[in-house]
Amino acid sequence: MWIHTFSVERNRRRSTLAGTRAVLGVLGIVLALAFVSPSGMAAPVPVPGIAKGVGKVETTTNAPDDVRKELEAARRELSAVEAVLRRSPGTDAGIEGHVEQQRYLLREMVRAYEQTLAAKERIELAQKLVDEAQKQADSWAGFETLPPYSVLFVDKLIKDADAAERRVKASDGEYQSFNAFREQLTRAIQANAAAIRREEERQSGSNSGVEGNAREVLDLMRLRARAQTAVLKELESSGEKLRLDVVRTGIEAKLARRKADTARADVHFPLPDYHQVRNELDAESRDASTNLAKLLGETGVAESKQLAAREEALRDARVPAVTSGGMLDALRLLPTVIEIKRGAWDLRYSIYNDRSPALLADAAQRQSHFLKTLELFASNVERQLVRSGEVAGRLESLLIDADASGLRQTLRMQLEDSIKRRKYLQDTAAAVASAQFIVARLGEELGVSKASMGMLDRMKTMANNASEMAGKLWDFELFTAENTIEVDGRKVTGISSITIGKIARAVLIFAVGVFATLWLGRVAESYVVGRFGYDATRARILRKWLFTLGLLILLVVVLTWVNIPLSVFAFLGGAVAIGVGFGMQTLLKNLISGLMLLFEQPFKPGDLVQVGDIKGNITEVGIRSSVIRDANGIETLVPNSVFLEQNVTNWMYENPRVRFCIRLGVAYGSPAREVAEILDECVRRHGLVLHEPAPMVLFEDFGADALQFAVYYWVEIGAKANPVQIASDLRFMIDKALSDKGVVISFPQRDVHLDAASPLKIEVVRNRNPAPVEPSSAG
Repeated sequence: MWIHTFSVERNRRRSTLAGTRAVLGVLGIVLALAFVSPSGMAAPVPVPGIAKGVGKVETTTNAPDDVRKELEAARRELSAVEAVLRRSPGTDAGIEGHVEQQRYLLREMVRAYEQTLAAKERIELAQKLVDEAQKQADSWAGFETLPPYSVLFVDKLIKDADAAERRVKASDGEYQSFNAFREQLTRAIQANAAAIRREEERQSGSNSGVEGNAREVLDLMRLRARAQTAVLKELESSGEKLRLDVVRTGIEAKLARRKADTARADVHFPLPDYHQVRNELDAESRDASTNLAKLLGETGVAESKQLAAREEALRDARVPAVTSGGMLDALRLLPTVIEIKRGAWDLRYSIYNDRSPALLADAAQRQSHFLKTLELFASNVERQLVRSGEVAGRLESLLIDADASGLRQTLRMQLEDSIKRRKYLQDTAAAVASAQFIVARLGEELGVSKASMGMLDRMKTMANNASEMAGKLWDFELFTAENTIEVDGRKVTGISSITIGKIARAVLIFAVGVFATLWLGRVAESYVVGRFGYDATRARILRKWLFTLGLLILLVVVLTWVNIPLSVFAFLGGAVAIGVGFGMQTLLKNLISGLMLLFEQPFKPGDLVQVGDIKGNITEVGIRSSVIRDANGIETLVPNSVFLEQNVTNWMYENPRVRFCIRLGVAYGSPAREVAEILDECVRRHGLVLHEPAPMVLFEDFGADALQFAVYYWVEIGAKANPVQIASDLRFMIDKALSDKGVVISFPQRDVHLDAASPLKIEVVRNRNPAPVEPSSAG
């Protein structure tokens, strides 16, 4: 059956490269079903002319003469089989089926040999193409025109080189897949040959003679091996064709890349080419605008006509909705993409005519922004394409199964809209890919421009970059503060940005002010003491007060000068006060506990611990808290002080080996020793149960309802060993093993035994002292 599958898919493989991939995928699966055990075959009808070769199957070379001889032999055998079928039509169904199987194998053998011979011409043509490609590559010495070359010409060469390299990767991947299947088929033929040899030895060693059925089974196995060998020869011919294609595409790719590298060494961007690019972009922009306007015009008309039927169909939740709005989403990215291409081309033209450091720095920033934007667009369009394909597939499936004509019409309209939207998405994806290529080329040209700059230009670039980074750092916003003022009886709240530059200016001005205040204080002290005879001690005290007052005034003036509101300090002061009042005690306790844990190390990340009701693995040991992840994946932050104040169980402290136990009871009357052996065998078969210490099975007790057993086993807890899963596996294994042996796991039950040796004695006794009847509370 697998040969038939190969012959059907083989024609598809010859049509396109994608068809070849499909063939290899199918053959790789079908190969596992290629062979049938001799015992599963019935005896075929003996057919004159079928060769009964030996059990050794060898692959020979694909020499045309040898293949023709084998083809002629296969044709003769096929004619003999077909003659048998014509002479005895309507015979026993089983016999006719076996003859049909022989005819099928022989037909495939004939087809394989014919294709092997036909492949010779394809191989010769492929070799000719390889020689021509190599000759062209060896003879190419440069372009006919002299450099410099236009940037448009270089872009085309680079695109051609990229496409050629993609073809090389595709051809090489196809050839590797083909070789993998051929190797699998070779191994299968060898395995079949071994099976034939074993059958021959079995029949030759039979003392009582070999039945006709067995001989015919062996003949059919040999015929199957011959058919497989013929198919292998065809695959070898096809593989040679693929190998030559890989060689040819590799030569073409190297030549294309050499041309691109040669041309890109000296490139210019003349003004006519720039005008040509601008005109093409204008035309592309007009087409995009026209498509959008057309789609917007179609949206209202189509939705007004289809609204009722669409709503009726979409009541079924299985029907995906495809609206014109979705198609607009596919096109609304195009204007932005076109503008990015326009900006990239403008920058490319600029850097070819003006390579100033400022221009290069600006172009680098914009190029980075263009790349990030296009990456987002590409991922978005890719997701929409995948979703569009899924929707189209669902609509096609629903359309096939739909019964009502109205529903089919609506589904057909939905499918048409989905196909149209997918086309728009593909156009958008192509535009994005084109823009990404242009932006990537811009990046390459920026790199070349920077590398070709002189030392002075490089120093200017470094200075510009440093100045730009310093400006960004100077204007970096740390936080914001609200400033409320009252204007004409109304409160106006403004937000002030606190940047590094403002803080640096404030600190610098404040430092200069402090030195100035100190100097003025000393001058004032000397002047008061020397001119007015003021007491020096009191003068120093006055100077300190004046210095403190001056600092306060200076602080207010500086903050006002650099536009930092005083409310920021009020906010910070309140926050610090709250933190000191409510959180400092707990914070310090946990900090000290964290340091103790780090020094003592009672556990480490990955250990399985239990603290109170929390059990899980330590994922992080911090200064203030540690993180425990339980079996459900929930992470809990536990303060470090808890580990010092409560009992902590570390399952992996020094020895990760932990003993677990599974208890069960079996019904009375079960063979206790055999049950123990079954339990021991089950627990030892589990791969994660340790053999040292050895598992132990104990007969613990004669229970009320069962014989009580306990299985004790050791597990090394770690990333691969989950005790709960291991216990579950063991219970499954024990349940199956006991069930296979007929041992019943007991359940609570009560047996009532009656002594039937003598008749039961039944008496009716009158109560001579009846109990007093209490009065009813109802009366």
